[in-house]
Amino acid sequence: MKKTSERVFKNGNSKAISLSKQTIQLVDFEVGDKVEVQEMNGGLFITKKEDTIKDRITNFFKKGGKYTESEIDFGESVGREI
Repeated sequence: MKKTSERVFKNGNSKAISLSKQTIQLVDFEVGDKVEVQEMNGGLFITKKEDTIKDRITNFFKKGGKYTESEIDFGESVGREI
């Protein structure tokens, strides 16, 4: 496990933690990622929060995504399908 030294600073009425480029690359974070923070053994454990399916769909369309799958042919109708 690698150790890095970061700093806490005041940001408006809140406090923030500034992470170095080295730390960001170490944990593969990107600007805008959501994180989960847990208290563990007197310290903090920070992990990247996985997007919900709703977040993933919203991001897909916000980034100009389009559904481009072609139709699937399931063969001849065998009942009352349209």
